[in-house]
Parts: sequence; C-alpha cells; structure tokens
Amino acid sequence: MQAAGDAVASTGVRVTQYSILSNMNVVTWNVRGLNKTYKHKELRIAIKENKMGLLTVLEHRIKECKAEKIIKKIVPGWEWVSNYGNNTTGRFWILWNPHVICFTLLEMDPQFIHGQIKVHEANLAFSFIAIYGLHTIQDMRSLWRKLKELEGIQHGPWIAMGDFNAIINEEDRQHGSQVQDIETMDFRDFLTESAMIELQTYGREYTWTNNHTYSRIDRAIVNAAWMNGMPVSQVQIMEPQFSDHSPLKIKFDQYTGGKTKPFRFFNCIAEHQDFLPLIEDCWKLPTPETYMRRVWNKLKSVKQRLKTLNT
Repeated sequence: MQAAGDAVASTGVRVTQYSILSNMNVVTWNVRGLNKTYKHKELRIAIKENKMGLLTVLEHRIKECKAEKIIKKIVPGWEWVSNYGNNTTGRFWILWNPHVICFTLLEMDPQFIHGQIKVHEANLAFSFIAIYGLHTIQDMRSLWRKLKELEGIQHGPWIAMGDFNAIINEEDRQHGSQVQDIETMDFRDFLTESAMIELQTYGREYTWTNNHTYSRIDRAIVNAAWMNGMPVSQVQIMEPQFSDHSPLKIKFDQYTGGKTKPFRFFNCIAEHQDFLPLIEDCWKLPTPETYMRRVWNKLKSVKQRLKTLNT
C-alpha cells in the first residue's frame, strides 16, 4: 500500500500519512555468539515471527570467511553490511530485506554503523545508527564525541539504537556493583548537549543479565525531528531467547492512516481557572529520566490534560 498526502515541513521533517507496513520492524540484538547451528534456526524463526525488515546483529563472533554462508542460511535473499574492515572478528551485521527497505551505508566505525533507511511502501526515510559501545571510559568518550558530531549535521529524524554498554542512572542496574558518577555522567552530558532523548520502552525492564546482575544497557535514542515527525515513539524490549541480551524492536506496522497533526488549543483556555493549576501539577510530576526526556514527558502530560480541559 502506498502512503498518501506527503509533504515536507519547513523543518525538513517529512510529514507522511502512514499506511500499515508489513515486515518493517527494525530490530537490534546482541546475540552473544552465533556459531551454533541451533542459534541460526532460532534467529531465522525470530525474524519471521517479528516481521523484521532490518536486523542489526551485534557480537556475533562469526569469522569473515564464514559470514556470507551463514547469512544466506538465515535470511536468503537479504542484503547486508558488516564492519569486518574495522575489526577482524566483526561486531556488526546489518541485514535487511531489499523488497521492503533500502539501506545506504554512510559511515563505519569500530563502535557504530551509520546509514540511511528508506521504506519502499511508505515514502519514509530516516538516519539509523547501530551501536555497539566498547567497555572502557576512553572508548565510550570517543563514541559520544563522534555521535555529537553526527548530530550536528543531521537535517531530519535519526535514531541511534543498540548495545551502548552504558547506563544513565542508578535505576539502570540491579543487584550489581554500586553505580558511580563516572559511569553515567558522560552519557548524560551527551544527551543534554545533543538534545537527544531515549524512546520510552515497554516489555522487559532490563536488557541484559548474567542471572545475578540486571542492567539496562541496550536502548534507542532519537533527536527532536524524530519525535516531531516519525510514527514511532516507543521501543519494545523483547525476550532474550538464546542470548543474555534482549533484542530491541521498533514497530512501524502498528500505525495506520491519519496525518501527523500539530497540537493546538484555544487561547481562551488560558483564562480558565484550572489552567495554571493544571500546568503546575504536570510540571511537578516526579521522573527519574534525563533532562530532555523529563521535559518531553511533562509537555506530553500537559497536552493530554489540556485536551481533557478543552472537552
């Protein structure tokens, strides 16, 4: 089905009437090794059941000489890119169904692959960065610096998604070592300086476990253009199955019809006796999230309350 009513807003964000998209879910998954034959079968089943159009496989540990054979076995007919040029063992595969989407490679790094996704069924395009963060603070600072540079040249919606190997606050780790400020401050500073926010999640609470410690180190962060112009505002944390990491999935096939509409309210509502108390109540809502995420959630709460007041 073709999307109708496309228009390009002055911000450069494409506003689209979305139709139902088949097999267009985007998934990132740290599979923690993919050499076992049974894992090939399980991954193939998961791709089909979750209607994946693009899958980023992280930490697969497959040698370059074996990669093509295994990929053809898992997803015959799909196209793919990897970062074997940056790392002999490889950390990334990005696999996609060419009948559904087009992925254009823009940049490759030991910690990310950056590209452009275009969806054939709906005139929809966005920048996509698959992330696999290294473990040292120095490596992570290099990642934040490069992502900040990329953010500065973006002109439309983009999403960075994958295994960051980093946490943002104390609530992101349970039953492990005490969270130190040095573990979180660089990530928080990056989010604040780049004005990016983490997409809300549903499903499992944590994304990685060793059956003792539970952490949320896999996530999806987006820029303002994504929040304003894209149909996806949540990411699903799925069951880990044969891995110690949960896959992350953004779903495009749950949206149907209707153009994105700006929020407006009548000026007379500002004169209503409940207007200012309503704003104050929404702004006092406690939230443990990052600064930009708190602002976005509070504005969203104000919007819903004003709709009720208007009615």
